[in-house]
Amino acid sequence: MKPASLLAASEYGRMTKGIAQMYMLKLYMHEAGQERHYRNDEGKAMMWWNRVDSITEVMIKDGEYSLQKDYMSIWSPSNQRNSEVIFPIPNFPEGGLGNCFLAHALPADYVSQNGIALTKWGGFLVPWDFYDTYDPKDKRRNALLATYWNGKKMVDRRTEYTGKPGAVPMKYQENPSTTGQWDASEYVINRYAEVILARAEALNEIYGPTQEAKDLVHEIRERAFDNYKGSKYEKEINDITDKDAFRAHLLKERGWEFCWEGMRRPDLIRHGELISNAIARGKLMAEPKHILYAIPQSVIYENPNLKNNEGF
Repeated sequence: MKPASLLAASEYGRMTKGIAQMYMLKLYMHEAGQERHYRNDEGKAMMWWNRVDSITEVMIKDGEYSLQKDYMSIWSPSNQRNSEVIFPIPNFPEGGLGNCFLAHALPADYVSQNGIALTKWGGFLVPWDFYDTYDPKDKRRNALLATYWNGKKMVDRRTEYTGKPGAVPMKYQENPSTTGQWDASEYVINRYAEVILARAEALNEIYGPTQEAKDLVHEIRERAFDNYKGSKYEKEINDITDKDAFRAHLLKERGWEFCWEGMRRPDLIRHGELISNAIARGKLMAEPKHILYAIPQSVIYENPNLKNNEGF
């Protein structure tokens, strides 16, 4: 496969070397978590973490991707095809071919202060319990809308909104050219920040919280906080000396970095925390079987040799 930098303009959106590497990386991380928490084989878990170490080292040294300086610019309509995105899905401003994320997220009474006519279905939300885990100075929290203009006043969703509680995820931003339905903004599936934090996680699992592992986390946090060098936010990472504490912080860091990017379920499964986390949030029907999905009955009808996952 070609690296992304060698794709012709007409090939943009096709599979690349970087996408293939990304999904090898995700497989290795998945298997590491499965071996540790669900198969009880720490030796095999470490084998998979060593593979994560190797592939992330290659991806970083290749220099094909880099972090954007501004977090929100990753999804900006004016910053398509940027160097952080590894796996994009191109979109077009036509019915059935566009990005509808913003339309799904915006509440019905939201009014653009830029005078843009927007489609608003009001479906996507971020629970306040998670929103409140962000430091108020973390610029990544700006992607989650807690207040907005309704045409008459600023609405505080926490205190005034009568529907489902939560902030509005707005990584995909207003685009003057579209209504938010069938938007031309590319959908970001995977990006380079994943590689950096995956490497930090692998190094910690293999060697503990080394300076290299900490420096990788600093790369991510430096754009999240102003005046990061020498700050309490940098010190917070430097002061971690325990492998378990660094692992726990990485799970939190990934939550803040990848909110509404489809990472949380596999992250919690890898850390052995999906079910305990659900129960702690009041989801009392959560059971160990839910780390997997049921195989659809229609598929089993087609192939009677298949057996459903345990518990289904």
